[in-house]
Order: sequence, then C-alpha cells, then structure tokens
Amino acid sequence: MFEVAISQGTTFRQLLSIYLPTINQLFPDTTVRTVQRCQEVIHRVAGRLIQEKKQKIAEGEKSGDSYDGKDLLTLLLKSNTAADLPPEHRISDDDILNNINTFMFAGSDTSSLSLTWTLLLLAQNPGIQDQLRTELLSVAQEFPRDLSELSEDQIQSLHSALSGLPFLHNVTRESLRLIPPVHSTLRVATQNNEIPTLYPVASRSGTVNETKHSFIVPKGTFVHLSIEAFNLDRAVWGEDAWEFKETEDKITKQNVILTRPYVSGKFKDGTQCPLLVSRFLGEVRNMTDCQEE
Repeated sequence: MFEVAISQGTTFRQLLSIYLPTINQLFPDTTVRTVQRCQEVIHRVAGRLIQEKKQKIAEGEKSGDSYDGKDLLTLLLKSNTAADLPPEHRISDDDILNNINTFMFAGSDTSSLSLTWTLLLLAQNPGIQDQLRTELLSVAQEFPRDLSELSEDQIQSLHSALSGLPFLHNVTRESLRLIPPVHSTLRVATQNNEIPTLYPVASRSGTVNETKHSFIVPKGTFVHLSIEAFNLDRAVWGEDAWEFKETEDKITKQNVILTRPYVSGKFKDGTQCPLLVSRFLGEVRNMTDCQEE
C-alpha cells in the first residue's frame, strides 16, 4: 500500500482530492482501488481476530478457567462486556474493529522512519551513542539478553526501566525534533479566528506593524503547518537548531515552552493526533535499546 502511494508521487489529482475528497469515491483510480483492497484485508483480518478472542473469552467463562490474555484486544473486549458496564455504554463490534485498526496501524510507518533516522544520527555522533549505550547497559544487565525469555512481569519491569532513562528519552525527542517523520500537515479553519502572535505581524507588502500582534484566519481557510520549519527555526531552538545535540537549553524548551505532549507538532493535535503518543515514544526507545545491545 505504502509503496504504491509513494511511487506515484504527488499528482494534480492528489492535490485536487484535498479540496474535493469525493473525487476518489466517484472516480477511483488504480491507487485508490489498491488502497481500498488493502483496507478490506485489514478489516477482514481484524474482524477474524475479534471473533477468535470473543470465543476464547466465552469458553473460559463456561469452563470456569478465565482466559487471561494481556493483549490490547482481549482487554478491550473484557472491558466492553464487564458486568458493571451499562448497556448504553458498550460499543459495537464495528467500533471495536475501528479502534483496533487504529491501534494496529496508526503511527507504524512513522515509528519505523523515526527509528531509522535515530540510528543514523547515533552512528554519526559516536559520543552521544557511547553515552546512550552506557545508560542502556546499566539496565540491560538486570535482564536476560534473549528478550524472548522474559516473563510478563519482567517485560513490564523492563518497560518501566526504559521509560525512566533520562538520556534515552532526551535522545529520542531530539531525534524527533531534528527529523520529524511528518514534515507538515494541513488544517481547515472551521470558524473565523484571530490568532495571537509573539512578534509584530507583517503585511503582504512586507510592511511590519509594530502594534499588531494578531492576524485573522477566515472560516474555510486551508492552513499549512510546517512542522519541520518550526523544529529547525534557530530563533526558537538556538544557533545549533540544525545539529543533533541533547542540550539543557533544548530540553528546557521542549519541557517548558512546549508544555503539551505533542512536542514540536510531531504528533499534531485534534482528531488526527495519534492515540498512542506514549506507545510511539516507547517503541522507539525499546527498539533503540535492542539495537544498542
């Protein structure tokens, strides 16, 4: 699916579909049909998994030996059938299917991209790599080298240990700042807005009004949010904004100035924000740990 989308490049049709999304429904091309087939496969497989898990849970209840699965789908199904949950609060199989698809695939491509760039940046900066390796080894020696031998409790303990490593956390965030997996995104204003600004606003002619610190965004305006441009802005991050450096100044700005969890806009905000920001950071940290070993 991703190979097909990338190989086609950006066409006039793709740009047009941003403003007229119904064009893909009315006149699907080869790319749209391929994506639709992939979505059908995803829904079919996820639907089968739901039915299999429901059967295991039901069999466990009948035999008195409760099914003790710890995976996300099992926990979701058990929660949805809990005796103390009012019927009106239960969700349908279709809603469960949509949630599972989101958890399974949202952020998977961006996670792999971020991991690839993080490993490259570490290879280019041996000093940072050595410091990170030292921190990781301080935790790794407490667990078996073969991760497949870890018990459920050891897995939870390892995850907690990795989440508490400050240098690993800072390296991960610095990598995401320098090379964000999503360079930009689009938003549409749903109402007229007046956006406050830190600096005086310049007009279209280039004239700067020193007393004006806001601008109007009319309803229906398409807004292009350049995440990469902000992440590399020296006025925000300092003269070393284009360098892979885990500095106190950058850490302070990411922790204080950008107080929300979607640091530097990498995870965006609103309905398109990935549901598992913590899981995404955890995946990159865990995979970096495995690669370092």
